[in-house]
Amino acid sequence: MELTFDDFIKRIDIQDLLMDAGYVFNRKDGIRYPAYVRPDSNGHHVKGDKFIVYPSRQTCFQPPEIKVYNVISFITEHPHLFKDYQEGMDPYRLVNLVCNRLLNNPIDRTVHPIIKSSPQVKDFNIRDYELLHFQKYNFDNIKQFYPYFVNRGINTNTQKAFGQHFLLATLRKENGTYFKNLSFPLRIPGKTDAKSTDLKDIVGFEERGRARLDGSSGYKGKARGSNSSEGLWIASPNNTELKSAEKVLWFESAYDAMAYYQLNAQHDSSLNKAVFVSTGGNPTVMQFRGVINEASKATHHLCFDNDLAGNQFVENFKNELFYVKSKSTESGPQLFDYIKSLSKPDNNLSGDTDLLPENLRRAYGSYEAAEEEWHSMKQCGSIHPDDLKYQADKALAYYDEYKNKLNTAISTFTEKVSFVREIPEGGSKDWNDLLLKESNKADNTQEESKSEYSGIDIDNDGNLSADECDERKKITNFKR
Repeated sequence: MELTFDDFIKRIDIQDLLMDAGYVFNRKDGIRYPAYVRPDSNGHHVKGDKFIVYPSRQTCFQPPEIKVYNVISFITEHPHLFKDYQEGMDPYRLVNLVCNRLLNNPIDRTVHPIIKSSPQVKDFNIRDYELLHFQKYNFDNIKQFYPYFVNRGINTNTQKAFGQHFLLATLRKENGTYFKNLSFPLRIPGKTDAKSTDLKDIVGFEERGRARLDGSSGYKGKARGSNSSEGLWIASPNNTELKSAEKVLWFESAYDAMAYYQLNAQHDSSLNKAVFVSTGGNPTVMQFRGVINEASKATHHLCFDNDLAGNQFVENFKNELFYVKSKSTESGPQLFDYIKSLSKPDNNLSGDTDLLPENLRRAYGSYEAAEEEWHSMKQCGSIHPDDLKYQADKALAYYDEYKNKLNTAISTFTEKVSFVREIPEGGSKDWNDLLLKESNKADNTQEESKSEYSGIDIDNDGNLSADECDERKKITNFKR
């Protein structure tokens, strides 16, 4: 049976692939996070050419960049490292050759015809759409948005708060068919100076269709050609800019952002000045970096879904905070590389000292030289005890100086942009789910309260009138 790329990823240890590519295990870095370095013709390590293996042994990365490689992506991006490679070879053909060789499988040498790729999707162009903007004081206009919000429990006040940040977009085809969706404009952080009403900087739409007749959610996705890797929905009731924001709230959908606002706005007035962002699905590295760079002084509230994926997005956010911090300081890239090499994450002294910035490397060198001198004097056997003690104290002083400088540097480097993880209450999966539960609870309470008056002598005249007896019927037939 022919193996798939998924089979290769599962069956091949990334360490075997690194060794096949000419890398050797660097014992100095320990075994918790195995590191592989590339030796030159003299057997010395090529500086900066190192890969660190994740515990799963299926992926690795090359510091200081945290770009994760699996078996497939490593081969396609480093084809020249493998003996099977020939000039002009299709990279995925090379993947099959290398992986099958490592698995001792027969290699198919048959040349297969290359199927012509499908036409490239053109970039998003807002001129392709007919647009209807939300008008908060026009009842006839508001009615057209009603079908897209009613099944989500999002009321008119919330719609008005975010009214400048969504619209109805209609895309018409040549055959006469058309598609109308509630659209949340995507913009790139740091690359827009336009107001929310300006369309020139929109790079796509997060789209939602009407609910289906059975009450289930309708279409959801993004407009064709949208820049989903960098673009986000960025909204603020008071039109606060990202760079001025004190609070940034992250969501996986614009519906969740609006639901959160509706649930909390009455008792948290700061939400009117906050900035709400939606990634429109799984957040990307560039979305994280764009917002973090633009809103570096804000507190970031991570309101992702209450599930495993949402928790993973929080961890991804932490990694990107770390990355952005490494780029913002002079010695950041080197110190970032050193921190990633720590064999014991809770011990700042357990990293590869060759990766230290120059000032810290000098401090370590002074300590190392003093300690070696002390060991040499000790082995000699003829050194006076006072001289031995003097040298030991000297080495210890250098050690304390190095340790303090290192801890201070790492503490400053890892100073975190403030962030908070927020999870919807009551086991709700997301904020819109919680809003619907709260709305249903309020409706049931209201119905029970009204029903208490059914069949009661309301005017206290000693008799039940027809209207009083029929009170329950009126309540039951009331439609929202």
